[in-house]
Amino acid sequence: MAIIDGQVHLNHLGIEACLGAMDAVGIDGAIIDQYPPTGTRLENGAYRYAYAMSEQAVLRFPARFSYVARIDNRDPDRDRLIAEARSHRGCLGLRVDQPSRAEMAGDGLTNRQIAQALFITARTVEGHLTSVFRKLSIDSREQLPAAL
Repeated sequence: MAIIDGQVHLNHLGIEACLGAMDAVGIDGAIIDQYPPTGTRLENGAYRYAYAMSEQAVLRFPARFSYVARIDNRDPDRDRLIAEARSHRGCLGLRVDQPSRAEMAGDGLTNRQIAQALFITARTVEGHLTSVFRKLSIDSREQLPAAL
């Protein structure tokens, strides 16, 4: 039976270092969750991820690697990106990321709007934002975009 690592964070150490670590502990294959994520920030605040290292690993070692594609739910091309990712060789799954509560508040959404979008209560949003404000040493939603 093959031993598969369900989540490898392929990083700056590179593909060979990842293979070396896998071989050292007897792992036959891995699903890559590229970390730290790379990509670009779009005008609307969404993040468009790139998978160059993951795709390179799959091309060079197709029997050992597959990867998970991240999609920001706010990306205006979300549906097209999902369709493209599904057709990529080696793309095993999709991870559709929701913006954080703090990002949504910084974008001007009310606690109620955030709660409805995330299927949680407004009180949960309020508690989370209170904690975020304290950690960031801010006291208003208007300060969030600069602090994030």
